[in-house]
Amino acid sequence: MPGRPCWSCWRRRSDCRPSARLPGRAGQLLWALHEHPHRRFGELRRLLPGITEKVLASHLRELEADRVVRRVSYDEVPPRVEYSLTEDGKRLNDALEPLAAWGRERPNG
Repeated sequence: MPGRPCWSCWRRRSDCRPSARLPGRAGQLLWALHEHPHRRFGELRRLLPGITEKVLASHLRELEADRVVRRVSYDEVPPRVEYSLTEDGKRLNDALEPLAAWGRERPNG
């Protein structure tokens, strides 16, 4: 990406990703599930550096209640739970893409 990285990416010494330009952690979570479907909690946490377990769990519960994220629990030992986007979640990501493009085009300031 041309230009300077955003402040949070500079602090982490990483590149800006489209998800870093979406509003809030919920937007980043939606983008992570879009790029990496059917992920477990720990995998999502690794995809979103700096997010706490409490915040991630809270966002996942909210998005599940809004029928944006699907939670599938498998009857296994040890227990396994996977998260993925619903059709509404995929449509929401499609609707947010112009916002992400707008954020990528803005100069970092």
